[in-house]
Amino acid sequence: MADEDNGEEESEEEIEEEEEYDDSVSSGYDWFVNIVTFLYLAVILIGKMGWYSKFAFSNKILLIGGGIVILLNLVKINKEWEQTVILRLGRYSRTSSAGLYFKIPFIESKYQRDMRIRTSTFSAEDTLTKDNVPVKVDAVLFWKVVEAKKSVIAIQDFVLSIQRASMTTLRDIIGKKNLNQLLSEREKIDEELKKIIDDKTDSW
Repeated sequence: MADEDNGEEESEEEIEEEEEYDDSVSSGYDWFVNIVTFLYLAVILIGKMGWYSKFAFSNKILLIGGGIVILLNLVKINKEWEQTVILRLGRYSRTSSAGLYFKIPFIESKYQRDMRIRTSTFSAEDTLTKDNVPVKVDAVLFWKVVEAKKSVIAIQDFVLSIQRASMTTLRDIIGKKNLNQLLSEREKIDEELKKIIDDKTDSW
């Protein structure tokens, strides 16, 4: 699931925060749906207040507006690199790939995942090696979501969990190696990091 490159450069004290793409970024499509919904509710309000005659509205406008709102809430779009997990009444229903898919309003909820390769930076600050030498190590993790369903159902915050698991694994490996090994066996350490992180994250 991941590849790493690590070096002995001076690092920041905190794990670099990664911008969360999934479930939080409103697309232009979502904004459009919100605007249409607002306009539809405004038309209903005007009708309730008896202003139809003043503004020349008719019941047909309500029907057309309602149909558009329902349609926009039913039809959703995934980009080429996206997958969306659909839950129906809180239970897993299906996973939608790129293109159009349908979501029943109020009954189904969606969780979108970016399936592209991402990078996360993390560090091991003042970690002691096996021969008690303090070192500062920065690392870059290349990873991607393999199964969208697991990333939604099996773990609460998969991005933060990957970062924490990577940082802990790096510190554990540094503590088992002496300084000469860290300097001379970088490729071997990279492979060891990859295997351990894969094992930790495989279930989700």
